[in-house]
Amino acid sequence: MVELAREVLSRLGYSAEFHKMAFLRCLNEVQNQNMTLSPFASAYSLGKLGDNLVAINPSVQYHLPAFFLRSSDPVKDLSGIEAFAGWEIAALRGNSFARRHQHNSGIGWIFVNNNPALWKLLLSYRVDAFLAEYQSQILLSDELRQQIRILPPMEAEPLYWAVNREDAQLAQQVGEQLEQAIDDGTVDTLYRKYFGVSFRDIERMIASQEFLKIPGPGPVENHP
Repeated sequence: MVELAREVLSRLGYSAEFHKMAFLRCLNEVQNQNMTLSPFASAYSLGKLGDNLVAINPSVQYHLPAFFLRSSDPVKDLSGIEAFAGWEIAALRGNSFARRHQHNSGIGWIFVNNNPALWKLLLSYRVDAFLAEYQSQILLSDELRQQIRILPPMEAEPLYWAVNREDAQLAQQVGEQLEQAIDDGTVDTLYRKYFGVSFRDIERMIASQEFLKIPGPGPVENHP
């Protein structure tokens, strides 16, 4: 989303400066007006953080939560969240799917701050699985890919860009530019660059529940 955010903001005459931080911290920084925009906000997180944040429409990305297991573990029928009752599962603190099922799934959730912690817990046998973004598999080396099994995504949840409510005019301007970026093919071009298919193709796959057809680029050797 960095390239798209840079392009959209440049069309409005802004020069963007990006800061890498944890998901919830980013939203809190925007809520406190220390940052202007967060490119990742779910409806759940926006609702939890009160009335100071506003989502920018349209959504141009999706969260696809999926369970990552060790490939050495026995294969089971794990077709729904109920199948994981009694498991110890790690997730990022900002994972909205995990938070929504935190108290009603029978899962023992362990929340951590970053992706490397998820991998450490799984590969050291301290949890049974972890929940993460399905497309994060693009970060896997060939060696690591052989050690894990990724289940199909549990759902597809729209993610939004968000700004402080005091910046409502900016939200409207950015939303208009996002609409234009979809219409003029900019969003599709960036999706093809990184995923090999257009954003419209991904939307069609999600609408038809064909999550496993959503591709990713080749593995990156330097896993974080």
